[in-house]
Amino acid sequence: TLTAPVVSVTPSAIAFGNVTNGTNSTEQSYSVSGTGLSANLVITAPAGIEVSLTSGSYTGSTANSISLTPVSNVVSSTTIYARYTASSASGSFSLSITNASTGATTQNVTATGKALAVAPSTSASNISFGTIGAGKVVLSSWTNGNGSSRIVVARLTATTRVAPTDGFGYTANSLVFTDGSNPTTGTGNKVVYNGGNSPITITGLSALNGYSFDIYEQNGSGTSSAYYYTSSATA
Repeated sequence: TLTAPVVSVTPSAIAFGNVTNGTNSTEQSYSVSGTGLSANLVITAPAGIEVSLTSGSYTGSTANSISLTPVSNVVSSTTIYARYTASSASGSFSLSITNASTGATTQNVTATGKALAVAPSTSASNISFGTIGAGKVVLSSWTNGNGSSRIVVARLTATTRVAPTDGFGYTANSLVFTDGSNPTTGTGNKVVYNGGNSPITITGLSALNGYSFDIYEQNGSGTSSAYYYTSSATA
């Protein structure tokens, strides 16, 4: 007499992390098994994910589906390898790899990550100041790098620079340094501008302090963002 068919997976979630558009993720894996099976155990990957029984080998029709044949109604614990291929800078994703057999409850392995834009390769340069004083600094001009946009981070010169995190979008609330609604890339690193071009006027500054302004070139937006750093300008 057959026992009730059961499919099991461990773990039930894998994380591919950040994957740049046009590249493959670092390989992840999970194990699958089944008991009481009267039909093959079939692993099916969604678009964007490939699966394999062999680490590092993803070729042919088996890259999207694997069929495991039970022996005496049992599929012993089998390692399934998986990778994600980013075909666009689509940002955060959550996809399911299905593990199914007739009569058994399908077990899904959730695969998450972020598909990032290709980072810029040329930094902004030639940062120039206009008016400095009365609690404000004017960044009168700079030469853009090859990003589609950029963010400006203001900090006290004595504060350690903290770069933005790829896969996270920063939207400045205002050009006011003391605006608590402006996001930060790290302690004391306040995003005061995101957009395309200069000039910009940053206010809320103290005449008693020195300030540094970092411009980061950006491609993508939101969870697909990728950044490239330029040197600082100090006022």
